[in-house]
Amino acid sequence: MFRKGLAEFVGTFILVSAIAGATADSGAKALAALAIGLALGVAVYVGGHVSGGHYNPAVSFSFLIRGKLSPADFGLYVISQLLGGTFAAFLFNYANQASFRVAPPQGSSNNVAHYVAEIIGTFILVIVVHSVATAKKLDGNKVYGLAIGCALFVSAAAFGGISGGAFNPAVGLGPMLAGIKDGFPTDLAMLYIVGPLVGAAIAVGAFSVLENEPA
Repeated sequence: MFRKGLAEFVGTFILVSAIAGATADSGAKALAALAIGLALGVAVYVGGHVSGGHYNPAVSFSFLIRGKLSPADFGLYVISQLLGGTFAAFLFNYANQASFRVAPPQGSSNNVAHYVAEIIGTFILVIVVHSVATAKKLDGNKVYGLAIGCALFVSAAAFGGISGGAFNPAVGLGPMLAGIKDGFPTDLAMLYIVGPLVGAAIAVGAFSVLENEPA
């Protein structure tokens, strides 16, 4: 249990650190999505053989729905992911004397478009995760990390400019918790919890139909 939790902490730490660094320089926006996708792919190879390399409560939720993750492990994973994301954001803020947060660039997070973007982006990520990492016909493949990283790259490039591109409650909430002294925007918290969880649930249903496997 400890090794799984540590793997999820480290992987989420790597991911959120990369997101914070890649999005900090406004002159590097074109490469930010690529850097973030590569970071997730690297992190999956680091801890995927230990915990499965979720690094995302929405991904863990999808495994819980499919019965491939116990409720106890789900709780451990989510706590570890949130701690990893919070610690990464805290260290980034300390080193840069800045407050890193994921947020939509187009005003209020109550905009329906923001929720739709988070749902679709998470759907893409989660269905790829299950397709390359759990589908029986692809069992044992060595490219799962690259494919998962590419999925996040696609989601971030396509939808990051709409919703902020979290597709992951740990990415959305971790920086909020790290900078909680500056306030905790509940509207953003809802966006980055509800959107990814809905997207993950839809992805599980679609995967089950495509692969003819039980949810």
